[in-house]
Amino acid sequence: MEGQNLSAVKNSSVMRNFPDPPHGMENYDLPGVFDELGALSETQQTQLDQYKKKMRFEDEDYLRKHPEIDCLISDLLGCILKDQPRDIRTYASNYFKDPKLVQKIEELMKKHQIDMKMSNILKNY
Repeated sequence: MEGQNLSAVKNSSVMRNFPDPPHGMENYDLPGVFDELGALSETQQTQLDQYKKKMRFEDEDYLRKHPEIDCLISDLLGCILKDQPRDIRTYASNYFKDPKLVQKIEELMKKHQIDMKMSNILKNY
């Protein structure tokens, strides 16, 4: 029954008015989809979608300009998987408080750059 409701929602005229929303930006709050929903008008939903797209592009641009964030997140996740702490929040807090964190990330960035150069050399070989 639930699958039929979802199918009906996806095929409804309301959903067809908003083709191909970006991943994670489905129209869950449009009038007529479910009785309890409908806080946003179609115009508001369109404006919200445009705002979300703009924010996503800005976020992606920022991350491209700051590759150290990728190294930071990868290292933190690797440490969490390796150490398997009981309290991840405290562990992450201590990770970010480490006085050697900047040096550690700089070293990871250098290693990453060397790895990328080696990868490019091997691709061209």
